[in-house]
Amino acid sequence: MSEGAGGQFQFGRVLSGWGWLIGRDFRRIAPVVLTWIIAGFVLQQVDTALGLPPGAEWLSTTLLADPLFGGLLYVIALSDDDTSPGAAFGVAINRYLALLLLTIMSTVGMVAGFFMLLLPGIALAVLWSVAFPILIAEDANPIEALGASFSRVKSQFWPVLGLLAIYTFGIIILAAVMGLMGSVDPFNPSPTEQLAEAIVTAVTATAGVYLNVAIYRELSHTAGHDVSVFD
Repeated sequence: MSEGAGGQFQFGRVLSGWGWLIGRDFRRIAPVVLTWIIAGFVLQQVDTALGLPPGAEWLSTTLLADPLFGGLLYVIALSDDDTSPGAAFGVAINRYLALLLLTIMSTVGMVAGFFMLLLPGIALAVLWSVAFPILIAEDANPIEALGASFSRVKSQFWPVLGLLAIYTFGIIILAAVMGLMGSVDPFNPSPTEQLAEAIVTAVTATAGVYLNVAIYRELSHTAGHDVSVFD
């Protein structure tokens, strides 16, 4: 696709691009996801040792690790030159503070929105959905990334909402299944259940990263930039 091509935002192309990107990068992201699972499980043990309650995400040590793994996956997903996990890790480390700050800012904003009648939180989740790809791909700071994401997504709000709804629905189903398999006391999960939680967290977060990148690439495609590689 050439510079200045432009076009309409295509819902189906994002879905196919989502799967295409995961398939393209599977061998590179598999060890990253495995490491994320191990790190998540170990950090849950750290939380337990520190006396932090299960489910208290703002008190969890995973809050410090998740932006790094997420950033690493964003770098891989956004690169079209077979960037190795090691090289991607270097980029993610360099942008770690920005990734952490963006995670905190976006989460606080969305949680506040959810408490303000729910709909503002949903709207912000949609409008800020490509903030992380913008932060990585365009070397933006967190505030710039949130503002740019808001500006680019607002004209395609409803199709992006639909895409995120599909992803969220999948997570809800998975969470329901995990809930049926869960312990009687959710505040005292067994090591097996903690491992299962780490697996679900890493896998669903990876799927979310790749969906956001697929949306970002489609928005770039419709804006006429030579970024989309789905065709």
